[in-house]
Amino acid sequence: MFWKRIAALFIILIDEIVFTTFFFVILPIFDLYPPFSSYLSVMAILIIKDIIIIKLIWNIIVKPPLLGKESLIGKTGFAQSDLNPRGLVRINNEFWRCETSEFIAKGEPIVVIAVHGLILKVESLDKTLT
Repeated sequence: MFWKRIAALFIILIDEIVFTTFFFVILPIFDLYPPFSSYLSVMAILIIKDIIIIKLIWNIIVKPPLLGKESLIGKTGFAQSDLNPRGLVRINNEFWRCETSEFIAKGEPIVVIAVHGLILKVESLDKTLT
């Protein structure tokens, strides 16, 4: 998800990068030196445009998946049996088979860290928070 945000910001800022390159590299090649105030004016307009776009579409860009196995990663639930190393957990009123690398007692909160087919890889939520 982190790289998706970086890519979105780069795409949104590409017009400022292109305009800066044009103003400070391309125009001087042709001996054209417009006033710096014109550069600042155009950049201000581009930045205001980007702020408006980011406010309108940012939640769409970084929205977590709603369906599929990716939507389970990061969800929390409770162990329905002792997990040593396999057992049963409940996440959003659904029961899932799971595996863990540690002992987790029945009733302890868990967090999903990976999904392998229909088996969840979980850790203790207390371990994740510390």
